[in-house]
Amino acid sequence: MRHRASQDVIAGVLRFAAAHPEWDIQMRGNHPSNDGFAVDADWSPDGLIIDSSWKTRMGSHLLSSPSLKGIIFVSTLPPSGCQIPHEVLSTDDRTLAETATRLFVKHGLRNFGFVSAGSDERWSSLRRRFFGAALEKAGLSLDVYSPQRRKRHGWKDEFDALAKWIEQLPKPCGILVAHDQRAKHVLDVCRLTGVDVPEQVQVLGVDDENYICEQTFPTLSSVAPDFERGGFAAAETLNAMLNGRTPKLRRLKIPVKGITERLRETSYGETQASRLPLEASCGRRAARSGFSKKTSRWCLGTASAGRSRNSALRS
Repeated sequence: MRHRASQDVIAGVLRFAAAHPEWDIQMRGNHPSNDGFAVDADWSPDGLIIDSSWKTRMGSHLLSSPSLKGIIFVSTLPPSGCQIPHEVLSTDDRTLAETATRLFVKHGLRNFGFVSAGSDERWSSLRRRFFGAALEKAGLSLDVYSPQRRKRHGWKDEFDALAKWIEQLPKPCGILVAHDQRAKHVLDVCRLTGVDVPEQVQVLGVDDENYICEQTFPTLSSVAPDFERGGFAAAETLNAMLNGRTPKLRRLKIPVKGITERLRETSYGETQASRLPLEASCGRRAARSGFSKKTSRWCLGTASAGRSRNSALRS
């Protein structure tokens, strides 16, 4: 799996399944050991939890199963004209953006930027839009950076364009980045072009992926969605569909835990991290699964801030 978010969503689904022994999970895709497995022609799932891999050959095969009674699409819109009962699980991007805004404003910042994802993803656009709306409500404006759209656009081109954009931002400023890996790009550009973080620029990522956030320099603070809770809600909703009940949640949103602020005391010292809960902060590709009701079998799978100069977010 590419992201911890995927693992946490799956963990939430499995946690629900553990309390419902009639569910039998079958994983599909996203691991070398699964590459040789095909979907059995006689396998009839009753439900799916699936991400954008519904667009792949195996995903489209699962969607065409006549036995399906419900589908949860994770961080992706369903195919046009989908007649099977379904819901969409997505991050609560409004709350995410508003949480980031409150923290930046609490730090006394008046200038802001947003760096979009490298690909044209709907969730990235929503985060940009809600961030801009929250700032506008506070009487503030937003400068947006979107990647260049050219066939021959390598990292050097992207580095130069991003560096130029950061240079022209009024400072000090706060930059919200669509996700943590992209936020590392911003930190790398700042470090290599001599932009002082966090004195001139404060950087905040999204997803709270430790393997990225704790290894950058400065360390990266990040908004932390509760992906496991979202996965549990997805399974709970699908279970209601399969049993002919109206789901408790008509709008499936992955909630926001808070913001994990990281502090590295020295360039080679240990990282200290603490999470500001949502109230205190003022305060992806996920699972794909199928369920066979007849045999009570489930199939689950996946497709393919600190307080010093050594932290990307200054309090």
